[in-house]
Amino acid sequence: MSETVTLSADDFSACLHLATERSMESLRQNRKDALFDKDYCAAFHVHLLGAIGEIAFAKWFNCYPSFSVKQFKGMAADVGERYEIRHRSNRSWDLILHDDEPEDRIYVLTRGVPPSPIEIAGWCWGHENRTDEFRANWGNHGAAWF
Repeated sequence: MSETVTLSADDFSACLHLATERSMESLRQNRKDALFDKDYCAAFHVHLLGAIGEIAFAKWFNCYPSFSVKQFKGMAADVGERYEIRHRSNRSWDLILHDDEPEDRIYVLTRGVPPSPIEIAGWCWGHENRTDEFRANWGNHGAAWF
């Protein structure tokens, strides 16, 4: 697959706004990251990367992004009705799926950091690739499917 999309300055501004709203909502609700504790700046960075992936995929897919703030696993999809976006800043990192994520969604891997083009690297259904061959514990944050 591997295609790219370039985010404009306005697209990136939308990413910043979405990341800010998500960060502030997490702070207001005293939510903690599921993997490990993060300071405010590290948590904002995670929200920003997620927003970059979602907006880049929505732009490439020609689908208006939801810009949702209070959505968590199993609720509304990131883009459209069934696309879950997994964004990685490092272009060599894999798509990640966790055990508790819906199997009826399509998981899309996006990679990169603006202003470089964002790579739409690939996708799989949530029920695919859940075999020992694809299970790992990268970074010691718990086993997941890669």
